[in-house]
Amino acid sequence: MARESVKHRWIMDLVRSYQRPLIAYARARLGDLERAHEVVQSTFQKLWEADRARIEGHVARWLYTVCRNEVTDVLRKEGRMTPVEADRLAAVPHPGDGPDERLQQKERLGRVLALVARLPERQQEVLRLRFQEGFSYREIAQVTGVSQSNVGFLLHTAIRTLRDKLRPVLRPGVEGGEP
Repeated sequence: MARESVKHRWIMDLVRSYQRPLIAYARARLGDLERAHEVVQSTFQKLWEADRARIEGHVARWLYTVCRNEVTDVLRKEGRMTPVEADRLAAVPHPGDGPDERLQQKERLGRVLALVARLPERQQEVLRLRFQEGFSYREIAQVTGVSQSNVGFLLHTAIRTLRDKLRPVLRPGVEGGEP
């Protein structure tokens, strides 16, 4: 009984720490909050069933790997990939910005998100894991199952592509790329 209580507390602490970031990660890949909740619930169910000693010390990586696999299963069953929702990442206006500036900022953000959504899924995923979740190249490699050097290549390629295409969006009047 005491062992179940310790495990229950451990799981609840992890749910409090990781539920929201995992839902955001799953939602970004699935484009649907309800399905993201289901995937994360399944992830924590697998955590309950897992041997704690085998995942201690790398729990975050384990959770994201399981969540990623669950998302992949959902997408495979549906037979389609869903791009990131642009509405999800609304611009936060700066104090003092007028309506014109906020509208321009929102339009630029929409263009940026549209460009990100056009990147290959693998590049979108490593961008999210690196910049949204703060994972290291090694952790991303372990979550995605690609080599660290491939993670670096994917990130470099995605950032270079975005930079080249964003120049005219962020600095109107500059030639090259598409908005």
